[in-house]
Amino acid sequence: MNLSRLFQRASSRREPGRRGCVALIAALTAASCALAAPAAVAIPTSGSAEISVRNVNGKAAELLQRLTIPQLAAALKTTPAKLSAEAEGSGGKVGLELGEVLGNPAVTLQEVLNGLAAQGVSPAQLEQVINRLLAVGGENAESLRSTIDTVLAELREAGQLGSLAHELGLPPAVVEATHLLPGTVGQVASVLNTTTEHLSTVLHDAGAVLQPLTSSSPLVSGGVERALQGGTTVLVGTPTGSGGLSLTTVNSTAPAQPASAAQAPVSNAFSIVSIKVRKDGAILETVKLPGPGQLAIKATANKKVAVRSRRGHKRSLTRKATVASLSTGLSAGVHTLTLRPKGTAGTQRVLVQLATTYTPTGGSPNTIRRSVVVSRAGGKRGH
Repeated sequence: MNLSRLFQRASSRREPGRRGCVALIAALTAASCALAAPAAVAIPTSGSAEISVRNVNGKAAELLQRLTIPQLAAALKTTPAKLSAEAEGSGGKVGLELGEVLGNPAVTLQEVLNGLAAQGVSPAQLEQVINRLLAVGGENAESLRSTIDTVLAELREAGQLGSLAHELGLPPAVVEATHLLPGTVGQVASVLNTTTEHLSTVLHDAGAVLQPLTSSSPLVSGGVERALQGGTTVLVGTPTGSGGLSLTTVNSTAPAQPASAAQAPVSNAFSIVSIKVRKDGAILETVKLPGPGQLAIKATANKKVAVRSRRGHKRSLTRKATVASLSTGLSAGVHTLTLRPKGTAGTQRVLVQLATTYTPTGGSPNTIRRSVVVSRAGGKRGH
């Protein structure tokens, strides 16, 4: 059976547009929930906390499989055509079968993998290709954070954060507001009051990783709840090692260590002094920070995407895309940072939205949103 026909029949049964895609993912999530499995738990040694995964069924939540092929290619910094070429180069029928569905922008990676399996074609080769491309986006903690931020932005635009939050066992508002920071396994283990070995075991048992992790292995994490039943909950992001990218909600049941003295909360109040656009389109943002911490700026803009229908007609869709981002540690004081938006050179004028997040050392994140117009002759600050 031709794989493209399989997807055509599936597409005719789905609701039109993105809603149908979300409905299918929700159905797949519900089906996986029916296969109950015990939560992954590591047995602690003396002085170490007991940690477990709070996700539905105690498993990691897969991110990449929720993306469409164009979204997946963008997250891996490639194109659908190059992704197909990589798959063809790996041998077997996977490249040919995948190439038949690249023209359908609503087909998700999960549907492609299921379709390949239904045709008797092993998806392992495609997973290896994705994992090889993903390795570039996860070679260090900062690049991993950037990749996960890109994927979450795509899922947010597609309205899929609700189902992802359910799978993570967290309220949607918590997932929406969580700011992931680059780190290591050792740093996350310390936050959870456990050892690197215990954290590695929990993530492995949850399917979040295939190989044991070392103390210096890169991760991204964010504290999503504090003092949860006397413990701590952390959202951890990591490559699975089999062509996937996961988020895992890890909970520590150890009571928080009592503070030796009452401490005043760390101020996260900062200000944007100015935003300017140079003639070459670069955005210069000047900020004033009250103390040391991490500053992240994300620039997004509406971009038109050409889509070819089954009858060969072309139409344009507009969706929000990340055109520039940066994240860096800064000291207290005034700093000027430069963003160079990509994909706006051919546009006379484009409205770029800036989300600036400051996370003080030992404090919680604070975000200020601004907009600016970028054009070939420069731009001006928006509201």
